[in-house]
Amino acid sequence: MDEIQLANASDTMRKMVQDCLLSDLIAVERCNEKLIKKELLRYGIRTNFSFPAIAAVEVSRNDWKASGERCDMNGLRTLLEQTLQNEGVVFLDDARRLNVLLSWDAVHKLTTAEKRIRQQFPFAATIGIGNPCQHIGEIHKSHQQALLSLQHRFYKGTGKIIYYRSLVPYTDSCPDTAEQEDELIHSLLSSPDGECAERAVDRFFQKLLQHGPFEISEIYAAAIRLLIHLEQSVKERTQWDHTKLRLDIMSVASLETLDEVKAHVIRYAKEMQQALGTEKSEPQNNIIVKTLAIMEEEYDQATLPSIAEKVYMTPTYLSMFFKLNTGKTFIEQLTDIRISKAKKLLRSTCLKNYEVAEKVGYHDSRYFSQIFKKKVGLSPSEFREAGIAN
Repeated sequence: MDEIQLANASDTMRKMVQDCLLSDLIAVERCNEKLIKKELLRYGIRTNFSFPAIAAVEVSRNDWKASGERCDMNGLRTLLEQTLQNEGVVFLDDARRLNVLLSWDAVHKLTTAEKRIRQQFPFAATIGIGNPCQHIGEIHKSHQQALLSLQHRFYKGTGKIIYYRSLVPYTDSCPDTAEQEDELIHSLLSSPDGECAERAVDRFFQKLLQHGPFEISEIYAAAIRLLIHLEQSVKERTQWDHTKLRLDIMSVASLETLDEVKAHVIRYAKEMQQALGTEKSEPQNNIIVKTLAIMEEEYDQATLPSIAEKVYMTPTYLSMFFKLNTGKTFIEQLTDIRISKAKKLLRSTCLKNYEVAEKVGYHDSRYFSQIFKKKVGLSPSEFREAGIAN
């Protein structure tokens, strides 16, 4: 073995020992500072850090795939070591992720490292930085914070430096998105314009996150629910063949950032619009006609939720949609239909008032009488006695 090979082998061995020792260090919640320093010094690893911190480095999976190249971890490690010079120790943890142990006053050098990575490699690297510790024995906490910072690349984007201290806490849970889904779907179905799809998707996610970020898994779930709802709505309203759609709904969960999720949803929506071709979804007036027909047929048991389900809307959205297009609220229209049916029964049958009330959907005859008088100007009995026609 020549001198170069021997030097390379020695350097490889040094890095392996360094990786092993520092991986053990970050895995333990709290260590004896003196013992740790003694062990590190034994293998020639620097220990004199002022307010030590951990920076975790992660490369975008999608960037590597797009580049068609392997992620050169050795090259990345060398670049980090050259940039930091003697102000930090670079090591691989048990997850094969690059980390840097450094003094807090050397953290600014990571900005230079991130720029050099962007220039020299066909992918971006995100760097998550934990808070500084009092001494090296407490570095586990900084490492955990660095990993949490990396998770926030979902919201902040890849190829950035993310400090744990800058993170906004997650809100408790994802809000109900049913109404926003309906609004987005009707925007898409009413216009074939691709820009309309982009605006509608942007509005959906703005409303979703209006109270702050939440667990990333819930964003995935909300996006998947939206896409399934969109697919079902279009399928119900048209002769749409879902096999025309090439995008995989469940692949949403493999996306790394919110922008990627939004782009995927936009592509899906545009693909669906294209798949519809010359087919047109039901015009808005057809939805109103369908709603009115169901109300006329099921007036005795109709409710806002039951009819909303039949026209593929949420109750809240149907209520708003109905008022906007007819000038009446859903309840006003249903009441008019029921009173009209009651008048016919009072004129043409000998049913008692409470029986008429039940047949048109009122189980409280006193309430029925109050509503009838308010609408007609006479009580049910007075109306019958007067023999008034429509």
